[in-house]
Amino acid sequence: MRTENSLLLASIGRQNVARQGQGNCLMCKRALILFLLALLASTLWPTVAGAEGNLTISIVGYLVDSQGQPVRGASLLLTLDDRPLSLPRELSVSPKDGTFAASFDISTDEFEQLVGNERLLLVRVESPYYQDAVWQAKMSTLAINHGRMVIDVGELVLSRAFGPGSWLALAVFLATLLAIVFERLHRTTVALLGATGILLSTHTLGHFLPSWHTLTFEQAVGYIDLEVIFLLLGMMIIISVLEETGVFQWFAFAAYRSSGGRPWLLAIMLMLVTAVLSGMLDNVTTVLLISPLTIEIALQMRLDPLSLLIPEILASNIGGAATLIGDPPNILIGSYAGLTFNDFLREVAPGVGLTLLVVIPFVVILYRKQYAHASKQRSPALEQRLRDDARITQPQQLKRTLAVLVITFAGFVLGSGVHLPPAVPALFGAALLLAWVQPDLVKTFGRVDWTTILFFIGLFVQVGALQEVGFLSEIAAASASIVGSNLTVAMLLVFALTLVGSALVDNIPFTAAMLPVVSYLSTTMGPDGEILYWALAFGACYGGNGTLIGASANLVVAGYAERVGFPLSYGRYLRVGLPVTVLSGLVAALWLLARL
Repeated sequence: MRTENSLLLASIGRQNVARQGQGNCLMCKRALILFLLALLASTLWPTVAGAEGNLTISIVGYLVDSQGQPVRGASLLLTLDDRPLSLPRELSVSPKDGTFAASFDISTDEFEQLVGNERLLLVRVESPYYQDAVWQAKMSTLAINHGRMVIDVGELVLSRAFGPGSWLALAVFLATLLAIVFERLHRTTVALLGATGILLSTHTLGHFLPSWHTLTFEQAVGYIDLEVIFLLLGMMIIISVLEETGVFQWFAFAAYRSSGGRPWLLAIMLMLVTAVLSGMLDNVTTVLLISPLTIEIALQMRLDPLSLLIPEILASNIGGAATLIGDPPNILIGSYAGLTFNDFLREVAPGVGLTLLVVIPFVVILYRKQYAHASKQRSPALEQRLRDDARITQPQQLKRTLAVLVITFAGFVLGSGVHLPPAVPALFGAALLLAWVQPDLVKTFGRVDWTTILFFIGLFVQVGALQEVGFLSEIAAASASIVGSNLTVAMLLVFALTLVGSALVDNIPFTAAMLPVVSYLSTTMGPDGEILYWALAFGACYGGNGTLIGASANLVVAGYAERVGFPLSYGRYLRVGLPVTVLSGLVAALWLLARL
């Protein structure tokens, strides 16, 4: 009996391999996997099923969507014509290539009487937000050997089907974007409200009406990128300890002293300091620390503070693009695509340096009239005040924190060689610093930006819902049909869409939504498709300069300036931010084209 079964399975395997061999290597591998699954099924499943009056049907195949990606959460049902032969069976689908195997034990009393006639055996696969896929065969073409039937259904492709739950996920995400644009609620509040609303819908309406099913709690947790969360948390702890030392005030004093009290040169120095710190730390932290000192310097020089603050915003978003940790969109991209700290230094940082060489003179020219009317003489009183503020209050803590920063950055740079996620050296650096310096933990953790971390969590859940219901897959497929196999067109399309989209809405949610699209396009382009991720990084960071709501750093500076009596309007920022975005976008596009 075992010999006959093995011969049958070997015959099926040889037929599959021969058929798939006419395609590509991937198809050959899939056929081999199916053969091994069938062989395993014949070994493990009882061989006495037929003697007990049951028929064991073993079904193997692979289940993918229209883009060739494995489909999760599917169930399989056997029917004879319209008569169910079994209850639906949930499939365990391989996340690598979509292969699956399933077995059913059914009564042979009626079934054996139908062998050889024209009735149809149907294998129906169902999955939320997909149209059913059906494989069928006439009974006369199927063979039963000693109470067992092995069926290879090959590739089953499921097409998307959108229901109420799908449209709910899209509506929640669009409402979140609009709420962020109009600032009716804090963006963290909006992100968490939308995420929990989706989960509530799934576990209430979706429990009774499957068409309202969107995303389960377990699936939502799977979409939360803990690498991003832990990287942010680790760096925020390190920066909160470093902030206590007074080193950032020292940087501001050094910039003022180097400028000799000349406003145009001071603007250049502040932009350079902001850009460098934004790449080393992150742009939001940088502008939070630099803005108060900038306003104090500007007032003493009889200079409009916004003529220095707006250039700092622009420099922070450009400089933050240079490294993996410099801007939140880069953290998202690096984690999603598996790109390292060194990758960003090699592919993006030189383009950022080139952009700064072009943008800084352009900004100084735009503000030449304001700088010309300001005081051109160094103020002794201001210099003394800045000197007093710039004293390093805790030199020992500064030395230890800088040492930990060196260790952390070494982990970023060297860790790429051993596939060490950036979150690991960041968390290790934070833990080491807490143990070495032993700061006040309540104050230290109080300075951690928990609102940003919670915003990311809510955003991950919302984007996960969009991905689960298939909207992002459809956008990716449409984009692929437009660009075809032309990598240059694909790169420019990704860059242009991200540049414009990140200017219109916050660049963090826009980047999160674009990542699955870029991933699919990158896969279709082959090994050179990685450049699409760099196009996404440039577009997201530079596009954040386009409008006042384009990036987190913009809103942080605008909020602080308004609190101290210098409100920054949308229109005033747009007059500078938009031309700078266009100019920096042209530089980035040329840099990307040169990298092809």
